[in-house]
Amino acid sequence: MYRKIGKAALAIVLVFALTVGVMIFTSVLQPVQATAEEKTDEKGNLSVSGSFTVKVSPDIAYITIGINTFAVDPKDAQKENREKMDQVFEKLVALGIDSKDIQTMNYSITPRYEYKNIEEKDEYGNLVRRGESVLTGYNVDNTIRVNVRDLQIVGDVIDVTVDEGINKANSIAFGISDAVRDAKYLEALKGAAEAAKAKAETLAEVYGIQLDIPYSVVEGSSYIPSPIYRNLDYAAWDKGIAAANESVSTPIAAGEMEISANVTVVYKY
Repeated sequence: MYRKIGKAALAIVLVFALTVGVMIFTSVLQPVQATAEEKTDEKGNLSVSGSFTVKVSPDIAYITIGINTFAVDPKDAQKENREKMDQVFEKLVALGIDSKDIQTMNYSITPRYEYKNIEEKDEYGNLVRRGESVLTGYNVDNTIRVNVRDLQIVGDVIDVTVDEGINKANSIAFGISDAVRDAKYLEALKGAAEAAKAKAETLAEVYGIQLDIPYSVVEGSSYIPSPIYRNLDYAAWDKGIAAANESVSTPIAAGEMEISANVTVVYKY
């Protein structure tokens, strides 16, 4: 009996040993898969910025002028204002101003009051003083803006409008027309790009970097000036015109304006 049990146990041990051996043999023959990290070439960045400013002379003037009239009857104030403004329009057109460059900015009719001290007796005969706002008439205000595209006649525009009744001191501004602004900005942008390129080439030479075409080009902030308004003193000009030779117009200086552009360029090496 013991011999039978021993033979059975021996058979089990042999089967187990054979199974383990086959598994080990199979695992030895199984190909081994390994993952290798791919090496990438690290690239550096060279980032440079360039800026450029272009000076430009204004080519357009914006003159805001007005006529203020007063009368007890608002219709009379309107009539006087209209007649004076019609004369101003005629003079402006005669100077070569296109009617589309004359624009009404404000037209208003407002009552004018004056504060008066009034003395009267009350029901008991006592003298009573009181203040009261009394309507004295109406103001009519008509304000226009004139776009003067020939700066040589700016002084003439001011002179003839004063002669025809302009009595409201407003403002004058010098600006740049859209066509000139766009052309000058592109000029500034090109200068900024060339400045950035020159910086990159200098740095590349110093550090021994081989530059290729730019990896990115970004248009940065820009500065395009808005018209700068200056107050007009018609009272002073009116006195000057009366004292001066009629053939000499009021001198006006437009000055210069600046347009700037910025560019950022990135190279990879």
